[in-house]
Amino acid sequence: MLRMVGFGENIGSGFPKIISAWKETNWGEPELKNKIELDEVELVLPVPAMTANVVKDVVKDVVKELTDR
Repeated sequence: MLRMVGFGENIGSGFPKIISAWKETNWGEPELKNKIELDEVELVLPVPAMTANVVKDVVKDVVKELTDR
C-alpha cells in the first residue's frame, strides 16, 4: 500500500543505491551473493580495518544507551 502512494519501494530496489554509495567511499567493491537454495541475496560490504574499529566503538556506545524497553 505504501509503495502505491510513493512512500515505499519495490523489494530489492535499494541495492543499486547502496552499491553506488559504497563505491563512492572507495572502500572496495560490494558483492552480491545469490543464495538460491536459501532463496535470499546477501550483500557483502568490505570495510577497512580502521573503520571497522570505529564502527565497533559506535555500536558499544549505542548499546550502552539502550533500555530494557
